[in-house]
Amino acid sequence: MIFTISLYCQSTIYYLLLSSSLPEADPALQQTLTAHHDALEAWWAVARDDFALLRDGKKMPEVRHELLTTLKDKLIPLGVLDEFRSAGVFVNWWQQIRYDLKTIISTGWHHSLIPDDYLIAEFFQSEADEIEMLEAQISESQSELAEAVETAQEVAAYEPEEDENVTAAVIKKALKAAIPVLSPTAFF
Repeated sequence: MIFTISLYCQSTIYYLLLSSSLPEADPALQQTLTAHHDALEAWWAVARDDFALLRDGKKMPEVRHELLTTLKDKLIPLGVLDEFRSAGVFVNWWQQIRYDLKTIISTGWHHSLIPDDYLIAEFFQSEADEIEMLEAQISESQSELAEAVETAQEVAAYEPEEDENVTAAVIKKALKAAIPVLSPTAFF
């Protein structure tokens, strides 16, 4: 489910931000962050299966209880969050996703539930960057072509008709007509 992935991604981002912005931080802090990250990964391995039970008819309160219990079981032994703070982390997250889960349960899964921007950023960023670069090149080439057409129009002294759109093909045709036919004897 995208929403569980969201919690997992947020925790991973939190972990990466802290661990990368504090490279010389206390090794105990780095160890604690790593332990939390590992605990969340282990929790997610179980949680995604619990979420899958929703499609098989398991009730949301049962799944919620199971997820809450397993998250507390993973976080409390780490010694940073007590039982209530661990539960608070889960409850805040659950509050954000519960209506989405109800919608998914009642209407079924649909790809529109995942924003396109998320999918592109997460899985197709290099392709999106390449497309952006190609679009910039196309735009630059189109600008150069428009300038060349305008210059050629001036050189050929071409006056378009009232409804005529001046394109590269039109100018090419006009330039061909403006060049006299050269014969081999024309130079002698």
